[in-house]
Amino acid sequence: MKVKTALLRIEDIAKEYNVSQKSIRRTIHSGALESNKVGGVHFIQPNVSAKFLETTLAKAIGLAIRKAIEVL
Repeated sequence: MKVKTALLRIEDIAKEYNVSQKSIRRTIHSGALESNKVGGVHFIQPNVSAKFLETTLAKAIGLAIRKAIEVL
């Protein structure tokens, strides 16, 4: 039996991460966030969204650590 998961729209992801919809569109177009486009609407799977957040946070934390080290 298959389990159905709800697909997320750009506006859902933008609200979840507190960023603009344009930022999410840019991320999709850059290839960093995978989506499926149906009828002109992008849909993102929740697990892809979570993976994206983990990757983005890891990069941001790494950058912050490097900047802190440079200051020292």
